[in-house]
Amino acid sequence: MRMGIPNLQKIEDDFKERVKEIFGETGTLEPELSVFPQVWESTALGFEGFGGQAITTAYTTVAVEPRHETYAVFFDNSFAYILKAPNHKFFRDLTNHRMARVAEYKNYEEQTKW
Repeated sequence: MRMGIPNLQKIEDDFKERVKEIFGETGTLEPELSVFPQVWESTALGFEGFGGQAITTAYTTVAVEPRHETYAVFFDNSFAYILKAPNHKFFRDLTNHRMARVAEYKNYEEQTKW
């Protein structure tokens, strides 16, 4: 099963709103987006919950706001998680186009909290 192409404008707007909520940002945000297909073991993608037991390919989008070193991950068109200054595991997985499921995203956090 193959999902449709992500709505990048919707993802960008969602990301900007989340960054503004976290940082109280009032200026212009210019996020960078990386989009790639990712294979999942069920139709639930990287989210918890019930999904059909079918190998599913869906687009993963990673948005970055460089000024705040903030990254957000979206599976298909849905927000999955957001991180501030993620660790090397995050960048390794981003390079390999294999982002962690929502239940595992804390493995990407550095020891210090923001």
